[in-house]
Amino acid sequence: MGMRGVSPIVAFVILVVLIFSIATFVVPWALNLARETAIQTQNRTEGMLECQDAAYSFDPEWGVHGIKWDFGVNDTLEAKIVNSGLVSLWGFSFEIEIEQDGEISIKHFGSSGFTQDRPLKPGESGIIRANLTEDVNGTLKSVKVLNSRCPQVWISQSI
Repeated sequence: MGMRGVSPIVAFVILVVLIFSIATFVVPWALNLARETAIQTQNRTEGMLECQDAAYSFDPEWGVHGIKWDFGVNDTLEAKIVNSGLVSLWGFSFEIEIEQDGEISIKHFGSSGFTQDRPLKPGESGIIRANLTEDVNGTLKSVKVLNSRCPQVWISQSI
């Protein structure tokens, strides 16, 4: 007696069952991935559109170009900013450029002040204070103020 193979009908049925079994796992995963990607893209786009109307500046009437600092005993750094845009802002931080012994260094510090629950609203001004986490020595060359609401919008002032 010769060996007999699987009939074409049985092979077709097995193939269809195998395809549906794989599709049962792959299709929900692919749909979930597409849904998550669409939501992330929408959120990023909405944020970018809202941030087009974000703007703020240093208050030139306060301190030196809107900035006060003392790197002596107290180590303080403050800036008075004015929200001149149409978007509430919060989560401000400082990036400062210091010259010491002929070398320039850049330091980053968070700030106290405006939070998502208590933002700097359009038309308002306020003072932010750097949370200086180290002893700062040298000559202040420039101050950049960033925010977490619209990271692509920031201000900078040379001293």
